[in-house]
Amino acid sequence: MGASRRINALCVVAFALFAAAAAQQCSTKLNGNLILAEAGSIVKVDASGQNREVLTSSVNQAISLDFDYQRNILYWADLESAEIYALDESASKPRVVVPKQKQWLPFSLAVDSVTEKLYVGDGFSGTVRIFDLKNEKLDGIVVGNNLREVRSIGIDVNADYLFVNDRYQILRTDLDGSNRKVLYEYETEDENEVVPPQHIRQPISVFRILVEPEAKRLYWIDSLARNIVSSDYDGQDRKIVFQARDGQPISESLGSLAIQGDYLYWSDVENNVVYKIDLQSSSSSSILNVAPMFVKAISCPSQKSISNPCAQNNGECEQLCVLSKDSKSNRKCACQVGYELAKDQKSCIKVRNFLLFTQENYIRGQSFNTDGEAHDDVINPSQFPVGTLALIDYNAEARVVYHNGIFPQNHLYQVNLDNRKESQLEPNLLSKDVRWLAYDWASKNLYYFTYYYDNQITLSVLNVEDPTYSKIIVDDVQRLVAGLAVHPHKGYIYFGQNVDDNYARIVRVNSDGSDLKVVVDLGKGITISGLAIDLEEDRLYWSQHPLSEDEYISTLRNSDLDGGDVISVSLPENLSFSELSIQKDYIYGINASQTQLLRLSKRNLSNKVVLVRDSPPGTLSGLKLISKDIQSVKPDHPCAVGNHQCAKFCFAVEGKAVCGCPYGEKLDVDGKTCIDNSKVEPPFKPCSASYKCNKQTV
Repeated sequence: MGASRRINALCVVAFALFAAAAAQQCSTKLNGNLILAEAGSIVKVDASGQNREVLTSSVNQAISLDFDYQRNILYWADLESAEIYALDESASKPRVVVPKQKQWLPFSLAVDSVTEKLYVGDGFSGTVRIFDLKNEKLDGIVVGNNLREVRSIGIDVNADYLFVNDRYQILRTDLDGSNRKVLYEYETEDENEVVPPQHIRQPISVFRILVEPEAKRLYWIDSLARNIVSSDYDGQDRKIVFQARDGQPISESLGSLAIQGDYLYWSDVENNVVYKIDLQSSSSSSILNVAPMFVKAISCPSQKSISNPCAQNNGECEQLCVLSKDSKSNRKCACQVGYELAKDQKSCIKVRNFLLFTQENYIRGQSFNTDGEAHDDVINPSQFPVGTLALIDYNAEARVVYHNGIFPQNHLYQVNLDNRKESQLEPNLLSKDVRWLAYDWASKNLYYFTYYYDNQITLSVLNVEDPTYSKIIVDDVQRLVAGLAVHPHKGYIYFGQNVDDNYARIVRVNSDGSDLKVVVDLGKGITISGLAIDLEEDRLYWSQHPLSEDEYISTLRNSDLDGGDVISVSLPENLSFSELSIQKDYIYGINASQTQLLRLSKRNLSNKVVLVRDSPPGTLSGLKLISKDIQSVKPDHPCAVGNHQCAKFCFAVEGKAVCGCPYGEKLDVDGKTCIDNSKVEPPFKPCSASYKCNKQTV
């Protein structure tokens, strides 16, 4: 009996110690209350919506809330200021923890209280960002590939899961962004519904998710089905926990969910009411007649928090240390945007080789070795907004991206990836409706097509060292240019043409505009797209397909630089490309509908990998491959620094340096310097403010 009593006493003591530890772990005075994000304030109410207390009025419009139970800190994203704020329970005023980015919408957030990281869903750029709250200089992109309009996120630290709800799916990843699994996509029960092609994704009607770590359940609002659904963490065992009454609308974009014990709280912004739903009986009642933008239930977790594997020396990571159950140490190292892990998987090195493209309104960059999962982004898209379907090229030496601006694309711009400064290039010729760009890194010349009125199309060039130097090198280009590619080593420029009478061809011209000739004549009934050069093998690549839908068989063809030795291969699944790039053994391309970025083996085209998948059609463009090896300059190149004495333009023509001058000037007798020649004007009206002429355009 004595031994039994002693054991019972020890159990009581152990339970008391555990309860004390749990109480010490969660000591917030907000426990058991609801936090409401209202216009201009954040308030606290009890579980019945009573005993209202304003926590802070230093708010514009909070859109998402989360709470750090270990440090008693409330975090929120502000819709108007686009900043992230924190309010210590003992403080009276909030502080900014994440300042406004150039162009982003922090629509949702979740705090990792173990490693003190903040996950933020950007509704504009379609990324999930991670911020180190202990070091404001450290941040990265956990998930960015194949996301669009991130609507809400949630995490379960103990389970090592991140949940993301975007326009097309609900997905789950580990907290480091790996092991992606789609839990929910568009579903239909209508047998007569026309199913779109596989590469066209259908939007879902889910705008908010809630992660419930205690029961390991996921909840979401479906505005189309007009219900609230629950599932397990695998997206299975789905249950309808609430079904809206007939005629009762559900908001398509706003509102939120919170859970406390056996009750689910739903902030219904459409009907301006907060419902309290009994999860056992599915009965509901309204507790507030003013619906906040977000509701957060504060409930001290019953689970014991895991230890911080990043506490000692940042987990031996040079930059970011992230929780990961796939590692024996329960952590993985990760890098900031623009860096990638070195071989030791701890230190970070600058990314030098990557894919550059535009996705809707942003410049994106991804590693060559992308697997479509975590930390693939080389560029933070929220820092580099551009126009829809903007075309780009890249100066690896200066780390500058050239692009044709925002619709209508009537200007040329350059943006530095390091200091994020953007400036407009102002050539002395009017740049009206610029299309297609190609940068010659050996001669430092940027080539571009300009579409003027009356279908006047020209091929122009400007010197990136001084963009006021510009000139037209081909002034009578046929309509419908399809692609532009430059071969800096050879001094060749290629462009495809789809002429009015369904006639397709590829034209080559020297870099100074001389010796224009058709090198590939594709004939009638064919359209061409996706022009690219394999610089290692000196081959010209393009995609072509017949105009007749009855004979739609796309082919990928390549030839030597003179248009001979043509090799043709049928593309898998009637695939065709709008843009192409070649890197060693691989072909990278954007498909014709501009919804996928793919990688194919050059030796086996059926070996296809979808790197980026987007919807709707027409959102991907401007594909370029960036590599220090690609943009190398041979020492004997005629226009390499030190190899020529041209004052303004140097063109490599047939292995020799040919100098040139912008409009308003001409070469002097030495063939190198430029002198006044203002009497000779362009062939029509492309003059700008920096070059006055009688044909001045207004």
